[in-house]
Amino acid sequence: MSGHSHWAGIKRKKAVQDAKRARIFTKLGRAITIAARLGGKNPNFNTSLRLAIEKAKEFNMPKDKIENSVQKGSGEGADIRLEEIQYEALGPFGIMLIILVITDNRNRAVSDLRRILEKHGGKMADGGVSWNFKRAGSITISPDHKSKEEAMNLAIENGADDIIEIKNGAMTVYSAPENYNHLKEKLLSFNILESSTGYFPQNPISVEPANREKYERLIEDLTDHPDVQEVFDNVQDM
Repeated sequence: MSGHSHWAGIKRKKAVQDAKRARIFTKLGRAITIAARLGGKNPNFNTSLRLAIEKAKEFNMPKDKIENSVQKGSGEGADIRLEEIQYEALGPFGIMLIILVITDNRNRAVSDLRRILEKHGGKMADGGVSWNFKRAGSITISPDHKSKEEAMNLAIENGADDIIEIKNGAMTVYSAPENYNHLKEKLLSFNILESSTGYFPQNPISVEPANREKYERLIEDLTDHPDVQEVFDNVQDM
């Protein structure tokens, strides 16, 4: 498998403007609220909530905002009507997209997505995209030379589905979503660069250098939308 979460790119940026940080906190808070609503407010018994809180902490979301989001989901806070929706889309250059949305206005969300896609030569898709993606957990680690074989063996012993070596000696370990937390715990002794669950393309494509800027602008416009939680595509890392 290949592919990546566009949250990782956002997190790696050294400086995030205050306005963008506020939008990110809104996205993170909505994910926590939905997870708490569906699975309860105790992260020890709600894997989705635990992952949502971990992601919020990675972005330094204040503790009180995290707690408020949990309370909203558990019915202890303000009653906010949110729904989680998955859209499929086609971009230019053969790009396939899965867009995860949490919104309080479905009609506004889909209208905005359609406008963004059309602006960049893409369109909404009525199916025909998800077949190319597999839901999985992804853990990227950077073991030193001596522990590289140990890391691979440990990953395999604990249910890794695939291991791909990437640049600078790092490797990405993929697992079934239900095995993600177990595998991550087993790999904590190594340097974990990033980890997430998401959708990964079975047949990744390359975007020509001349078209790379157009592709990046499309992704930036989609991820900047306040209702968009996550964007996955079939473009392999450069």
